[in-house]
Amino acid sequence: MTTPDNTHLNASLLEAEEARRQAMVDSNTQKLNTLMADSMVYVHSSGITDNKPAYLHLLSSSTVTYETVVFDKLNIQLIGQVGLITGTMKASLMRAGTRKQISTAYIAVWEHTGGDWLLHAVQATTLPAVA
Repeated sequence: MTTPDNTHLNASLLEAEEARRQAMVDSNTQKLNTLMADSMVYVHSSGITDNKPAYLHLLSSSTVTYETVVFDKLNIQLIGQVGLITGTMKASLMRAGTRKQISTAYIAVWEHTGGDWLLHAVQATTLPAVA
């Protein structure tokens, strides 16, 4: 059996994460739906936890509208068929009519399902304000 090329897996995982970022900015719930496992859990930096339907509803109902999303300092770790991405996210968003700026550290847990990556979990933690 051939060992998978980690360079290709890393690149394809980064492509999936970029597709997620762009879908967030575009409020493209159809794309997010295809990227996320049905059991996906999103723990926001506020501590609120959403499952896949609840998270998609936030975007489709315009309760949350991401204006900008920037992922930075991304680090990938592959463990079997699991890909972990850690990094930072800075975003400008509207939540229930109020503009918010957020800056978080996050981890995203992806599963390689043959040719595609499927998002299972995101956990975000608010970064301390820079003095």
